[in-house]
Amino acid sequence: MVHAKFRGQPAGAGPGTLPGRVGPPAPAFAGGPRPVQAKAPLARLLPPTQQGGGRVRVAAASDGRTVGSAVVHTGGPAARVTDLGVEARYRDRGIGVQLLASAAQAGFRAGSHKLVLEAQDNGSGRLTRWYRDLGFRQVGVDGRGQPQLEIPVARLMGRGQGR
Repeated sequence: MVHAKFRGQPAGAGPGTLPGRVGPPAPAFAGGPRPVQAKAPLARLLPPTQQGGGRVRVAAASDGRTVGSAVVHTGGPAARVTDLGVEARYRDRGIGVQLLASAAQAGFRAGSHKLVLEAQDNGSGRLTRWYRDLGFRQVGVDGRGQPQLEIPVARLMGRGQGR
């Protein structure tokens, strides 16, 4: 945790008391200055790699290590996405969207017109809502009770660019 010190400000002054600040004061905890959270560096997509058996791995990396990936199973009108994951500190930065867009492109190149997947969100519904917000629609439930979702690849291709 890093505490910032503001030159020329009275003791206990923080971001919410800086002259010229627009908007409400920054929240504080326990009467002290607000902690500064270090954000994870941005990640970049890696070129898709063939895994054999119609499988393609899409991945994102930061500082030379993989921080997110998914496997695309091609060979038919629908490409199945499995094992989609992004490290916790890299979430909410558009990396999952980039991975899905890359998966859509890999599926399209293999002749698939839609992506399908199961939302394994442990019953919270958060992951399923995220997929729906991207344009996926629920088409069923798998044998373990997980929602099955699909989306036309054209709706995902080109998403996540510039993030």
